[in-house]
Amino acid sequence: MALKAWELDNFRRLAENLSALLGPSAEVVIHDLDDLQHSIVCLAGDVTHRQPGQPMTTVGLEALRRGTEISSLQGSYRSVLPDGRVLKCSSTFLRNAAGRSVVALCINLDVTQWHQAADLLLDFASVGARDDLQEEYVHSVPDMIATMVNGALDTMGKHPEHMDGAERLEVVRALDDRGVFLIKGAAGYVSKMLGVSRATLYNYLQRIRTDQVFAHVESSKVP
Repeated sequence: MALKAWELDNFRRLAENLSALLGPSAEVVIHDLDDLQHSIVCLAGDVTHRQPGQPMTTVGLEALRRGTEISSLQGSYRSVLPDGRVLKCSSTFLRNAAGRSVVALCINLDVTQWHQAADLLLDFASVGARDDLQEEYVHSVPDMIATMVNGALDTMGKHPEHMDGAERLEVVRALDDRGVFLIKGAAGYVSKMLGVSRATLYNYLQRIRTDQVFAHVESSKVP
């Protein structure tokens, strides 16, 4: 099928309009499939640096030979040019009344810069693999203390009124490890949430600090 002049003119205007719409990274190619050695009859844009009169691609030829051009090349597929540029391609095969593919409308988009931008964004957005840190962003000291106390209680799996002294001591130890008592006035908030007096809380802290000093002394004795 040699395209008639009016058919070729229509395809040329379609290719030029699509190329203008998609921008300088796009190339729109019209192939006459009845002359595969010189199948390119119209080309708008310059991505693959081809010219009218040049042949069908190897992928297109293989698809036509197998009769899979409609199923395998429709939609979009990836291609790589010899200079390393990455293309996003789509080929639409138009059939005649007998159901035979006679014309191919191919769009090639150079997406190399998009891939590079995606890599940069991914690199910038990537974070460390630490999963042991959960930072809480609070707006007041009471909120901060309540968040930390509730976290310690969740770990224990008990409400303070159902805890014995040893369990409350462990909650206070966990809070001390997290630095709660570096905050001025924290003891009052914590004692109220645990349902103990400040004197009891200070007693817990004294026992914890004594244990820490003892552990440090013992470790220093190890040769």
